[in-house]
Amino acid sequence: MLIPTWATATLLGFAIAGGTVGGVAVLKTSGPFANDAADTKVEAQATTPPAVNPTGERDAVVTTLDRATYAGGYNPGAVAVDAAGVLYITDFDARKVYRLPPTGPLEVFAGSGKEGVTDGQAATAEFAGPGGIAIDKAGNVFVADSLAHRIRRIDSSGNVSTFAGGGDSGLCCGQFRDGLGTDARFSLPAGLAFDPDGNLVVADKDNDRIRSITPNGVVSTIAGDRSAGPVGLQVPLKGPVGLAIDRDGTIYFTEHRGNSIRRITPTGKIETILSSVPAVVTGDLGSLSRGEGLAFPSGLAILADGSLLVADTQANRILHVVVGGVSTMVAGNGSPGLANGQGQSARFSSPVGIAILGSGEVVVADQGNRRLAFLALK
Repeated sequence: MLIPTWATATLLGFAIAGGTVGGVAVLKTSGPFANDAADTKVEAQATTPPAVNPTGERDAVVTTLDRATYAGGYNPGAVAVDAAGVLYITDFDARKVYRLPPTGPLEVFAGSGKEGVTDGQAATAEFAGPGGIAIDKAGNVFVADSLAHRIRRIDSSGNVSTFAGGGDSGLCCGQFRDGLGTDARFSLPAGLAFDPDGNLVVADKDNDRIRSITPNGVVSTIAGDRSAGPVGLQVPLKGPVGLAIDRDGTIYFTEHRGNSIRRITPTGKIETILSSVPAVVTGDLGSLSRGEGLAFPSGLAILADGSLLVADTQANRILHVVVGGVSTMVAGNGSPGLANGQGQSARFSSPVGIAILGSGEVVVADQGNRRLAFLALK
């Protein structure tokens, strides 16, 4: 089954837990995004919150695939699917990339598990902290090695190489620079997706920019600073993480520090679809389940009708977002937990990555539950 690369959404892989400060949702991570909570409280803009669909007009049946378990344990983050229906999953904590064939068990695809930036064959190559993932039309797998501030490439022969980004690795050393290949600099790159022209688009999270890499490795800035082309693209960004690109080239992304869902149109404008101060969290997140705001949206995917599915991570739910700002819950209700079921009876724990299979089924990296959840939309 042919899955166009624009239809898959990818995201960073990192461990997430929730908490409250003064009744406001905050984000706590064991990965490189620990400062998002404090920044978000300051920068988020209060706008119209998501609406709720209490009757379940669009919901999903959630199941768990038994073969998506791995004996060594894993913590799924970003998810992408190739033309043959094979799923690829990053694991930030294990520093590995996993592979799940349509009929086979989950297996390690690349990464020795040792922290580093060593290129080479998949079994011995090292990652510092793999996040976003995307697959080109030739089947090459690209990984945002977030802690290494690099974009890595895994070819069909299993060879891992550095496609773009260089300099020192580590939390202290993210930088910004456009350029060719390893001369370019990133700072905690997160989401990846291919545009219709075959360019790899990067959510450069801590540089607050959206970047583009040509097939030849030339890195340029699309949006987020004064050098980003048209005036409409010079709007400051606030920690872009999730990324998906529609057939017409529209770039959709989520922001952690902005607590928003935004898009870049083909005509060169940045538009906000939804944005809110992090939702109030009390007890079992009951107020959040009534749609009173986003709570650190992360992964997103584009449905055939142009609407979005969004992993509202700390709200432990999947949202259906119609461009224009209308949002309804399709699975989960704000309460963290582990349960299959239909619509709001299902439970997630910090869902992050999303991808759409050729069958129309949706796969979610339910990170807090260390599982892949599968959603059949109704």
